[in-house]
Amino acid sequence: YLFIFTKLLTGFTHRLINAFPIGWRMWMLFAESIKNKYGEDESYTSVWDSTMSELKCCGYNNYSDFMGSPFESTASLYPVTCCRSSSGPCNENEAKRSVVGCFNALVNLIEDNAVLLAGVALGIAALEIAAMVVSMILYTNVGK
Repeated sequence: YLFIFTKLLTGFTHRLINAFPIGWRMWMLFAESIKNKYGEDESYTSVWDSTMSELKCCGYNNYSDFMGSPFESTASLYPVTCCRSSSGPCNENEAKRSVVGCFNALVNLIEDNAVLLAGVALGIAALEIAAMVVSMILYTNVGK
């Protein structure tokens, strides 16, 4: 258990240290995939639509992620979630002044729930340490 706990701790630390390059690569992949697939691949479009509705965001970065996408090219509009007023069509002028990107919305969601996430992480760590202690006690008592 000590080995597993150490591996988890070093893995978490490694991910934390290298978070920026991963975030940059993810930004490139998401922004590129929106331009290529949104409006063309129905399942991909559906996933993005539900994500944007849930997080109240637009694109990965902002509305400009949709420029040149199959959806924007054919309709000359942006997804409805990119505009605050859902009463009319969502054009570029409305999208410019409206909604933040989903990456920022996700970061805000994580920051707002950081205490809860830290509590869960500490609870799991305490459970693993307790399991290590119990297994060490059992190991020392095996020969008796």
